[in-house]
Amino acid sequence: MPSPWHDALKNLITVDPDTALALLRTAGVKVPDGLPLEAGPYTVNDRISNDLYPDNTVLVGPKHDRACTVIVEIERELSAAKLEQFAVKAAAVALETRKDVQVLVLTRALDARAWHDPVTVRRGGLSHVLTP
Repeated sequence: MPSPWHDALKNLITVDPDTALALLRTAGVKVPDGLPLEAGPYTVNDRISNDLYPDNTVLVGPKHDRACTVIVEIERELSAAKLEQFAVKAAAVALETRKDVQVLVLTRALDARAWHDPVTVRRGGLSHVLTP
């Protein structure tokens, strides 16, 4: 069950999606500027009939021509399994939209800096890399 902290951050991104982009820009990530934003639930299907539910998404650009998607994940603690889940969600969105995807992780984990290496998910001959 999500905590009040989790729900508060999720609501913040829903009400003010520009917050996610501002945090990414602060971290040095280039995201398009001056385009309309839309926050909302985003269900991605990985074609194996597994629905993936990011905590939040921010869709950057007009509906007919998105510039990119920002996946916002809110976690108290981080683990290799969680990071792999984020990479899988990002890969599914990238394959579906054919556009750039950024993942913003909001966490209270004190050891978050320990997770600075890229996460590679390999499935047969296909690899997806989530780079912090």
